Amino acid sequence: MKTNRIRWSLLAFTAAVLSAGAARSFAEKLTAEVPFKFQVQDQQFPPGEYTISDLPGASGTHVLLLRNWEARKSTLVLPRSLEANSGASRARMVFKCRDGNCALSEIWGATAGGGITVQPPREYEHAERTSFVYLTRQKSGH
Repeated sequence: MKTNRIRWSLLAFTAAVLSAGAARSFAEKLTAEVPFKFQVQDQQFPPGEYTISDLPGASGTHVLLLRNWEARKSTLVLPRSLEANSGASRARMVFKCRDGNCALSEIWGATAGGGITVQPPREYEHAERTSFVYLTRQKSGH
């Protein structure tokens, strides 16, 4: 258990260091105005404007950097799986909601060719509803 925690911490630290330079090199970013608080993995995030950057790995893996500049919160989103794009769907974030709380479960349009699924906490597996927040593409920025 402790070994896994150390490995994940090391992975997160390495990705964060690499993301600082990689995020600046992208000419395009995705932004979204999320009107409600939500959970990603084990962190809570406030409502606000979020940017999403794809940090492709050498072996074809993807890690997404989700960032709220105003709240000074960010996290690396590790995908549970990659999903092929099934058509001309808009770029979006998908949330599973239950008891007035929401958890991020999918992001579409941030990776070339499709979307990613995110492992929501167990209590969201049988969500009462699904919420969508659409993303917009913007040139350069932070």
